[in-house]
Amino acid sequence: MKLAWGILTNHQALWVQVLHSKYKVKDSDFSCYLQNAHCSNLWSVGKLKQDFVWALGNGKLTNFWMDSWLMEDICLAQLATINVPRSMRRETVSDYVDSSGCWNWARMEAFLPAIVLLFLSNYPPPTPSSDRDSMIRKFISSRQFTVKTGQLWFSRSITVDKDRAWNTIWQWQGPQRVRTFLWLGYHERILTNVERARRHLSASNNCRVCNGGTETILHALRNFPGAHYVWSKLIPRARQSGSFSGTVSLKDCLK
Repeated sequence: MKLAWGILTNHQALWVQVLHSKYKVKDSDFSCYLQNAHCSNLWSVGKLKQDFVWALGNGKLTNFWMDSWLMEDICLAQLATINVPRSMRRETVSDYVDSSGCWNWARMEAFLPAIVLLFLSNYPPPTPSSDRDSMIRKFISSRQFTVKTGQLWFSRSITVDKDRAWNTIWQWQGPQRVRTFLWLGYHERILTNVERARRHLSASNNCRVCNGGTETILHALRNFPGAHYVWSKLIPRARQSGSFSGTVSLKDCLK
């Protein structure tokens, strides 16, 4: 959670710059920080950002169309009367201030309704001499981010795993390191060549031992010739046809 907050607010930190460079992300663009099933909670920054609004400083970090800065719970792209071109969707608020320090109405009046333009006219444009833009919490009077409020936000997205395989793994009578390995396999966290290639840590996703295809978790634990031989000796012959079927996933095997 602290790391996610650091990505949002501490753009000058070396580790944040390394992430931005590696994943080719602009300071104001967090669209790629969308967590999926295989990613670290660090990438929950994409969801964390939804509970924050930008407080303008110099306007160089806040996205004019895609960020919530003028109104607390809506971005200007949602209020546009016509579709905003993709090339404009990455522009910051500072891009809509002219050389005299006033709002550049000519650039926005074709996209926004008169009522929104009237509302914006009461909002002072950002100035180059101001501090950097900052993020503040929505719907909280203090507007401050704390570990407590962050954890309360994060807990909303946690769902209870009712899958029986969870209990099967942790109730298995055996070494703890084996249970941990099964848990990693069940959640597809084992660093196979497929996962290494996805992270750009390997040039190939093939199995380098047998050269028999892509090295998925299922290949490493079941379809690899050596593993297949071991399972054929352990699993009763009557159940082998179903266990070795190509349509059976690793989760089905653990169940």
